[in-house]
Amino acid sequence: TCGNVWGIGRRLESKLLREGIKTAAQLLQMPDAWIRKKMTVTGMRTVMELRGISCLGLEKISVPKKSIVSSRSFGRPVSSFKELSEAAACYAARAAFKLRQQGSVCCHINLILAYKDRQGSRFYLSSSRAVQAAPTADTCLLTGMAVDALRQIYAEGQRYTGLSIMLMGISKADATCEDMFRKSYGGSTRERLMETLDKVNSVWGRGSLKFASSGIRQDWQMKRNMLSGRYTTNWNELPVVKTY
Repeated sequence: TCGNVWGIGRRLESKLLREGIKTAAQLLQMPDAWIRKKMTVTGMRTVMELRGISCLGLEKISVPKKSIVSSRSFGRPVSSFKELSEAAACYAARAAFKLRQQGSVCCHINLILAYKDRQGSRFYLSSSRAVQAAPTADTCLLTGMAVDALRQIYAEGQRYTGLSIMLMGISKADATCEDMFRKSYGGSTRERLMETLDKVNSVWGRGSLKFASSGIRQDWQMKRNMLSGRYTTNWNELPVVKTY
């Protein structure tokens, strides 16, 4: 029947039945002018698709990223290892969430620190990499890798202006090879824990549940005093108009 055709709902099906059209085969035989008049341009496209003429483009399939970056500048220069490790853990957690969202795991983390010279005129970058033997999307392991990478390049007394985390060596979670000496991430207790973590944050808001290693106050965070209002996503930030 016409009602089984994608794009033809109940109301349109009833309209076609009143015109004596019960099947898709009958609909195909109707003149184009009649179809445009009764079903509009959208209905005409549906009929053209039934005739084998492509009119509706296919939706693009998102391709999993081969690398995932989480990067921010600090609101002020940071020199203590404690604050830098909090930032590394925080950014690694964000990157791990994106990794799980696309159903992937990774085995490499690249950490980059940015700082200025003594005159404050030029930027310098230093980087370090940590490697995980078995691919994972476990935030706990990835934040530990990030802190290990930070420890390799941290210089006491240096004033850092920003930090970046890049996840590399990304592969599909369901396409990794099993290791007889190590328990794989897929189907493990850690995977179920991460799923619970993501579900809680999706319901109660990002950051509702997080690892203590990312800090509580996070005074190093980027300043957001000049941030534009989120008028389309936050009721509390809708502009208020006063009339007199």
